[in-house]
Order: sequence, then structure tokens, then C-alpha cells
Amino acid sequence: MLVSGGGGYEIAGRDRWVWFFDRRTRGPLTAALISGGVTGIVSINALVFIGLMIAGQPLGPIGLLFGELAVVALGVGICVGSLRLRARRRDAPRAELRPLAIVDRRYQMLLDGRLQAIAPVPQVGAQRVMQISSSAPALALCPPRGQRIVVFRGAIVGGGLEPARRVLRELGFRSEG
Repeated sequence: MLVSGGGGYEIAGRDRWVWFFDRRTRGPLTAALISGGVTGIVSINALVFIGLMIAGQPLGPIGLLFGELAVVALGVGICVGSLRLRARRRDAPRAELRPLAIVDRRYQMLLDGRLQAIAPVPQVGAQRVMQISSSAPALALCPPRGQRIVVFRGAIVGGGLEPARRVLRELGFRSEG
């Protein structure tokens, strides 16, 4: 069983165990998108500056152009570095990832990433939540005592929550909306 969601969340299962992973790809993607956008805008400004300079109508001192080019270089560097980090995290073997939570199917027990018991699966609710940092819906496990654990995130484009909800129901989690 493997269900992948938006932002690098995965549910992977084999035999007795089911693992919930977060590959942490959202941050690098956000950094790449923002730095790429800023780079594009500043690049257009630099091109306009150069065009006006060639036409004999400079917008200001040449130092302004060098400042814009420095921002473009920095933006390209951040964008490329962020995309490389995202690719490394996306492609990392699961053995190198620390799970958010684990289900031991034999004992019907929800465990944390360090294999410490949290609660029996039938006592844990699974509910749809909205993350403050995102407009995409997510699924969280809600133990009777303790904080909720976000274990899956849908993608705005091309990936909803239903495959993950189905897996959580099959594992025995209570549906709470």
C-alpha cells in the first residue's frame, strides 16, 4: 500500500506495519516559487533599465542596474538550491525518513516515530483539517489525549483526500468528519 499526497506526505504499509511520512518538500517548493517570482520581476526591471540605457534614457545610476543583477543572481541561486533540496527530499529512501506515526496492525496500536505507544487505533479519530500555512485540506489523527498528528495533505490540483481516508478507515481509525 502506498498513498502519496500533496507536499510530500505518504502512507506506506507492508505486512504488519503502516508508516506515515512527511518528506518536507513544501518549504523548498515555496522558497523556489517566491525566489523565482522575485527573480522574474527584477529581471524584467533590469531589462527595461538596459533598454532605456541603450536608448539614451537611463532610469538612474548604473549602480541600480548592478543591484538588480545581484538580486537576480541571488534569486536564481535560491531557486536552484531549493529545487535541488526538494528533489533530494522527494527521492530519499524511506529508510532515511523519520515517520510521523506508525500503526502496528497486529496490536491495533498507533505509535509515534520513536515507537512509543500513543493510543489503540479504535480510540483515535481521523478528521479533515485545514492547515493555517496552506489552503489545501489535510487529514489528522486525533488521539484521545495529546496533539493531533497531520498525516496527509491533499493537493489543490490532482490529489484529494479520499485515497488516504479509505486507508485510514481500513486501518480502523474513527472518522470524525
